[in-house]
Amino acid sequence: MINRPLITVLLFFSLVTAFDKAVAKDLENTVAKDFDNATVKEIDNTVVKEIDNTAVNNIDNAAAKDLDDAVDAMRTGDFAVAYCIMRPLADSGDADAQYNIGWMYLNGYGLRINDSLALEWWQKASEQGHTDASFSIGMLYSLGEGKVKKDLDKAIDYYMLAVEDGHEDAITLIQSMMMRNDPSIRGRMHPIVDQYASLFGVKRQVKAKKLNARSGPTTEDKIVARLEKEQAVLEIFKQGKWSQVIVLDNEEIDQAVWVYNPLLEDRLLAE
Repeated sequence: MINRPLITVLLFFSLVTAFDKAVAKDLENTVAKDFDNATVKEIDNTVVKEIDNTAVNNIDNAAAKDLDDAVDAMRTGDFAVAYCIMRPLADSGDADAQYNIGWMYLNGYGLRINDSLALEWWQKASEQGHTDASFSIGMLYSLGEGKVKKDLDKAIDYYMLAVEDGHEDAITLIQSMMMRNDPSIRGRMHPIVDQYASLFGVKRQVKAKKLNARSGPTTEDKIVARLEKEQAVLEIFKQGKWSQVIVLDNEEIDQAVWVYNPLLEDRLLAE
């Protein structure tokens, strides 16, 4: 941001340059007659704000162009050029530049591979709400192939930051963990679907008096629970006449189960 007192000083000297002291005095008297002090102050604040906004927009546009140039350089393999453009932007807080530098460190694009530094830059971007950076951190903790050790709890934390912003890959990944009953997600499954059900499936309910919930999509698979009429479920996958569901409002069933889907009905139709 441009320093407001400096703008006021510059405006003052430009007025002195444009008018001699007598004209300036007449102008001051005219303004004093036509406007009260509060109005003059409001006009001054408006002028300063407009100048500030114009300057900020110019800076933002220049930064965006620099970042585009850096991305173009990366695409053509000029990684040193890309880094030299992006590093000052990243240091100044540009989340896109921070995210891209993270990838340069992870993949060794003109830099020595260092997943710890990749994580550091992605965390800076994620803290500013950069969704792709949050998802990338989740992937880094999921893999744990370098200095950054595998930590599925942290991975899920960052995936969920991305899910909150509608990141499709993050949604698909969390959904796949639920479908295979990954131990790292089972304890968090119900709070997640309670808050984000519409992202992962369709709410349905049992229309039969009783419905067996099984470990797989056949009548030969083990029965893990028996559901009652009007029990709400979240359908996350369909395979023929079988649906994989998460049983809602019953945290004792902490896994995705399979049910015969002709015995389900849509919640809206039921209501």
